Amino acid sequence: TDFADQEQAIQNIIKSAFSHSGQKCSATSLLILTQNVYNDKKFKKQLTQAILNHRYGSPWQFETQISYLAHQPNENLHWALTSLEPNEEWAVKPEFKLTDPPLISPGLKWGIKPGSFMHQTELFGPILSVIKANSLSHAIAIANSTEYGLTAGLESLNPDEQNYWKENIQAGNLYINRETTGAVVQRQPFGGIKKSAIGPGIKTGGHFYITSFINTTKNNNHKKTIEETIIDYQTIMTNFFTKTHQTSNIIGESNETCYKPVGHIGIRITETDTIAEIVLIISAAVITKCKVTVSSDKIPPLNQIPEKIHNQFTYHIESESQFIKRINQFDRIRFCHADTITHEIHTITAKNNTYIEARPVSKIAKIELMRYMIEQTISHQTHRYGNIVDN
Repeated sequence: TDFADQEQAIQNIIKSAFSHSGQKCSATSLLILTQNVYNDKKFKKQLTQAILNHRYGSPWQFETQISYLAHQPNENLHWALTSLEPNEEWAVKPEFKLTDPPLISPGLKWGIKPGSFMHQTELFGPILSVIKANSLSHAIAIANSTEYGLTAGLESLNPDEQNYWKENIQAGNLYINRETTGAVVQRQPFGGIKKSAIGPGIKTGGHFYITSFINTTKNNNHKKTIEETIIDYQTIMTNFFTKTHQTSNIIGESNETCYKPVGHIGIRITETDTIAEIVLIISAAVITKCKVTVSSDKIPPLNQIPEKIHNQFTYHIESESQFIKRINQFDRIRFCHADTITHEIHTITAKNNTYIEARPVSKIAKIELMRYMIEQTISHQTHRYGNIVDN
C-alpha cells in the first residue's frame, strides 16, 4: 500500500516470489498494488531492476539465487511464462535455457486484470503477476476472489491498515512486512483454507495438530449432561477461541494464532441421531458464531436447545434431494455419523470441495468447537533493517 516501506517491500517480494524458483506452495505469485504504488515509475523500475539482478544458474555457483525447476513446466505454467493476455505486458520477460532439468529466469507481468488466467490460476514457477487495486479494501477483495487461501502478505506500516487486513483477508498464514515463505515449526503453524486445505484444515504444528491422528468416540465424558456440556462449550469459546495466542516470544517478530468461524454450516439430521447429538452439534455451531442451517426430513427434537441458541439458527424440513440442491450454499457440512452420508452427498461435496465433518460428537469442548473454526497464524515483523520499532 501507500504506507509501505518500498525498499523493504521489494526485498520481501523477491524472496517470496522467487525462492526455490517460485515452486513453494507458499510462494507469492500475485502482487496487488494500490494505485499510487502501481503508477509510481520509480517503484516499478526498482522492482524490475531487483528481478533483473537476481542471478540464476547452476546451484553449484555461490552467486546463484535461482536455479533449476524440479520438472518441466506443465501446460498452465508454460502458458504463463510465454503468453500475454490483452493489456498485459512483460516488465521482465523470462529467459529459457535448454537444460534438463529446465532453467528459467524470473519473470514479471504487469497489467493483470482481476478474473484473468494469471489471477485465478495456481502456478508453481518463477513468475510474478502485478494487479492494480483502487484501495486496500479493493485489493483484499481481489485476493479473496481466488479459490485458494494458503498464504497472504501485507506491506504497510500503518496499524489501521494492518488491523483491517487481518480482519478481512482469507488465508491460513498471514505475514506483515516480511516474506510470505519460510514458516517455522511452532512459530507459524502451517495450513490454509478453501482449496488450500485438506479436510478440516488443521494446521501442521498447531495447537490441534495431534487431533488429526486420534480417534474420538461418542462416549467421551459421557457422564456430563447436555446442559453441562453446553456450558463447557460457551466457557471454552470465551476463554480460548476468542483469544489471540502468542506462539513464540521472539524479539523483532510477533507470531500469534487466532480462530475464526468457518462461515455457513449446514447440519443434516438423520433418523439415527440421538437427541443429545442433535442438541450438541447445533449448540456448538451457534456458539462458534457460525451461520447455522439445520436440515431434516422431519422436525428435529429441538426442545432441549437453550432459548438463546434456539433463536440463532434456521431449519428446513426437506428431503435429502432438496438439501443437495442447496449444498453449495454451505462452507462446511455436519453429520452426526459418517455411515449416514449417502453416495450422492459425497459426490456433490467432493465436486464443490466442501468438507463434511462426520466424526462423533465430542463433549470435550475444544475438540468439538474446533470443527466449526478456522485456524489463522499471523507473523508480523516488527523490525526494519535490524532496528526494533514500535510497529
